[in-house]
Amino acid sequence: YKFADNDLGLAFDTVTAEVDNFEITPDHVKGRARGFSTLKGTSKNAVVDGWCTVDLNTLMVNVYNVKGKIDRTSFDLDSLVISGKEGALKSFKASNAAAHISDLRILLDFLPEGLYGRVNGGLAYDGKRYNGRMQLAECGMRRDVEIFSGLTTDVEINNNEIKKENVPVKILGNTSRLSIATTDS
Repeated sequence: YKFADNDLGLAFDTVTAEVDNFEITPDHVKGRARGFSTLKGTSKNAVVDGWCTVDLNTLMVNVYNVKGKIDRTSFDLDSLVISGKEGALKSFKASNAAAHISDLRILLDFLPEGLYGRVNGGLAYDGKRYNGRMQLAECGMRRDVEIFSGLTTDVEINNNEIKKENVPVKILGNTSRLSIATTDS
């Protein structure tokens, strides 16, 4: 993806892959790739099997029908669209994720250290808004002390908005209930 002027901030620089069903025309390059990439700053590999089409006129990169795995995490990447001209992520749709938060931290660097647990479900981004449904299981945050633990709930994201009330959790070891909500849309 280094053909873009902007760094997209993706977790990888180089993918090593075997490509078949390879097609080159004056308008596009297309093929199915089975490969891996060592993720930046880690020794973990992303292993993928899916399709990619690059429109040579618009420099739009379309990745689709991908089965992926990172350590203990697996997912389907139904679609991912990157604009090479803009150097921007335009959209994505991921489904059937069975993820460990520690693996997701590699891809989502805004997740804080010490956050743990499992996430199942899917997430989509249309260039402006996120939508999805995820099941959180045994999530918590440990720094010098266990800040919270035992967070298990379903979360829906609708047009960037999250709202979930009365979620059981332990905060500093005390049984509690909490509400989760975005502060704006």
